Amino acid sequence: MALLDNETRICVLQALTERYREYEPDLEYTLVEHELPGGVELRCTIAQPDRSQVIDLDVRVLGDDHKNLKPPDYVHLCIDVLGFLLDQYFIEEPGVLPPLDWQELDYAGARTYICGRERNEQVEMMANEFLAGVDDSSS
Repeated sequence: MALLDNETRICVLQALTERYREYEPDLEYTLVEHELPGGVELRCTIAQPDRSQVIDLDVRVLGDDHKNLKPPDYVHLCIDVLGFLLDQYFIEEPGVLPPLDWQELDYAGARTYICGRERNEQVEMMANEFLAGVDDSSS
């Protein structure tokens, strides 16, 4: 079962596109959520159309940290934290991503966990093709 209904997903993606268009007009946004034992994880992927820059921002909310919230509220908290992270990335500290390893973030009194990474899928694909050629020639 999807944690985000289709209408909410579309609404969030439209809001992200509109909010950050002035900073990076061509970015494409996707959201993927996963149910964890006792919590949820939300990943927002932000990519240039040519995939030369792909950013993953991950947010986790664990139920043990939020006895006062119901599970459907976990994903809404993740969306709020995602907005905070994107404001940081585009407006307040341009280009600065959360750390690669999971870090705790106190967001409005709520304990959440964040991490982020940036990659160039074009370079990854070229490296994979190169390595596949090296493997074939060494056989």
